[in-house]
Amino acid sequence: MDRSDFLGTWIMDPKGTKYEFGPIPMGGEYSVQAEDNAYIVSMQYLDEDQQSQEIVYHLVEGENNFNGLRVILEFKAPDRMVTDIFSEEGKLLSSSIREIESLDGRKSLRVTQSGFKSDGSGYNNVLIFRKQI
Repeated sequence: MDRSDFLGTWIMDPKGTKYEFGPIPMGGEYSVQAEDNAYIVSMQYLDEDQQSQEIVYHLVEGENNFNGLRVILEFKAPDRMVTDIFSEEGKLLSSSIREIESLDGRKSLRVTQSGFKSDGSGYNNVLIFRKQI
């Protein structure tokens, strides 16, 4: 397994989704593409009102600054991509862990998002995606 296993389109499996914070996507696609020295990540999903939403962002391996935030992308293992976002003061704001695993004999992508709500309490959101064939 290597980093290229993250590339491609992944289809959300709503049964594996566990949300503690934010609106729960009703279904969607997660895409990771490589371009130059960056990864382009996009998520297209249906919100709770069945409206289509899209989020697109670029990740560059290593430490980067974005709008006053420190963003660190690391591959902790060939099947584990971690993104941590820190405030200017160095406080961890959020973390996203993307892990490739095999469920039911098929490649799956588990995305775990953790961070802090405005009241300071923590949250964990888990989404499961299946590799599009």
